[in-house]
Amino acid sequence: REQLREVSQQLHSLNDDVDLNPQRIDEIQERLNALQKTKRLYGPTLQDVMTYHERASLELAELEFRQSNPEALSQQCKAQRQQLLEACHALTTVRQDIATRLQQRVQTTLEALAMPHASFEIALTPCEPDSQGQERVTFLFSANPGEPPRALGTVASGGELARVLLALTVASQPESQETTPPLLYVFDEIDTGTSGEAAKTIAQQLQRLAEAGHQVLVVTHQPIVAAAAHHHWLVEKHVMEATTASHIQNSQQEADVERLLLHLASGEATQAKVANSFAQALRRQMKPKTFLAHSNQEL
Repeated sequence: REQLREVSQQLHSLNDDVDLNPQRIDEIQERLNALQKTKRLYGPTLQDVMTYHERASLELAELEFRQSNPEALSQQCKAQRQQLLEACHALTTVRQDIATRLQQRVQTTLEALAMPHASFEIALTPCEPDSQGQERVTFLFSANPGEPPRALGTVASGGELARVLLALTVASQPESQETTPPLLYVFDEIDTGTSGEAAKTIAQQLQRLAEAGHQVLVVTHQPIVAAAAHHHWLVEKHVMEATTASHIQNSQQEADVERLLLHLASGEATQAKVANSFAQALRRQMKPKTFLAHSNQEL
C-alpha cells in the first residue's frame, strides 16, 4: 500500500509538470509535415535534403558573385568562347580531311556495288559554333546521272540506302583490324536489283566485314551472297489453319548449304548433276575464310 501511495504521488507530480500546450503541438505537427514534404522533393532522407541545401547554397553564392561582378563574368565568357572556337576549328580541320578521303572511298565502293552512276558527297555547312562544331555534316546522294545530289535520307530508296550503308561501313574500316571494335551489322536484302558481278562484289564486301571480326546478319535471295556466309538459316512461311507462320531451318552442313543454294537459284532442291555442280562451284568460289579469334563471340 505504501509503495502504491508513493507511485501515485509521483504520477501526480509528473502530471503537474506536463505542459499541455495545444499551440505547441500544432507547431510541431506543422514542422513534421514540412520535413516530410521536403524529403519527398529533395530526399528521400533528411541527410539528402541537407546535402542538396549545401550544394544549392554554393550555386546561389556563385550566382550572386557573378551578378555583383559582371566584368569577371564577361571575361570568363570570352575565355570559354575562345576555347570553343579553337576546339571547333580543330574539329573542322579533321572533318575536312576525313570527308575528302571518306567521300572518295564511298564513291569507289558504290561503283563496285552496281551503282556506276551514283554520286556521293559530304557537305560541311557552316553554322554558329556549338557543342557539335561550327558546321553541320550532311551526306548528299544521287543515284542517276543529271540529278543533283540531295540529302541522302530524302532521296535514296531502301535498297540504295542499304548499299550506301554498306559502302560507308566498308570505307570506314581502319587499316588495322586489331583496333576495330567488334560490331553487329544487319543488312536486309541489300542485293535487291543486282546480279552477276555486282552481287558478287556485295558478297565480297560483306565477307570483308566478317573477316574484320564483326558479326554480319544478311537477309538475301541471291545464291552468290548466301554462298559467302559462314552460317545459314533458311526462313520459309507456311499457312496452317488460316494462320501464317515462319519456319527457320538451321543449315550448317555443307550438303544442307548446297541444297539451300539450289533452292534460291531454282526454287527447288533438285538433285540434278548440273545443279549440284553449280552449287558446289558457287560454294567453292565464295567460301569464306576461317573466323578470326574474337569473331565467334556473341555481340
